[in-house]
Amino acid sequence: MLVKDTGRIIREDKCGAISSNSQDILNRLNIPAENWLKITREFGHLFKGAVGALPAFTEYCEHLDRKQRHGAANCLAGCVLKV
Repeated sequence: MLVKDTGRIIREDKCGAISSNSQDILNRLNIPAENWLKITREFGHLFKGAVGALPAFTEYCEHLDRKQRHGAANCLAGCVLKV
């Protein structure tokens, strides 16, 4: 339902809104609807590489012997991103 609602909002040829069922999902995930839409619309701009929770992202970087975690701020910003 959330994916369907999101697609209807993002596509210019569709008219849509976040339904109460989708809002319930976002509430359980603790993601404001405005942030969800920003993340889905601008995903490629916000995230340039690996994406995930900060512990998993850190483990990924360590696995690749990366000294720096480029993009780590976006791992944290996903839940508190301001629009």
